[in-house]
Amino acid sequence: MAIFLYIFIKYMNLLIRCELTAPPSEVGAFRSMTLYATIFKSYDCLIVADRDEVDFYYKWLKNRGAYDFVKQFVLPNSETGKLLNVDRLTYNNLNEAILYLG
Repeated sequence: MAIFLYIFIKYMNLLIRCELTAPPSEVGAFRSMTLYATIFKSYDCLIVADRDEVDFYYKWLKNRGAYDFVKQFVLPNSETGKLLNVDRLTYNNLNEAILYLG
C-alpha cells in the first residue's frame, strides 16, 4: 500500500510600494528582501505602482539586477496582502523588515 504525502504551500502577497525600490532605499537591500520573502517565506512579491510609473520602475529594477524575485507590478488597491510598511529599505533596517514578515 503506497502512501502519498501532499504538501500544499500557500503563497501570500507581499505588497511593496514602488518608492522602496529607488533611492534613498538601497537596491541591494531591496533584492535581499525580495529573495528572503520569496524563498524562505513563500511570498509573491508585488510592486504597487500607478500605471504611469510601471515602465520607469521596471527598467530601474531590471537594469540593476533586482527584478528576479518580483512577481509583477500591480495597481494600488487591486491586490490584498501584507504591505511592507517602512520609509526606506536599507541594510540598516533590513533585519527589521525581515522580522516583519514573520
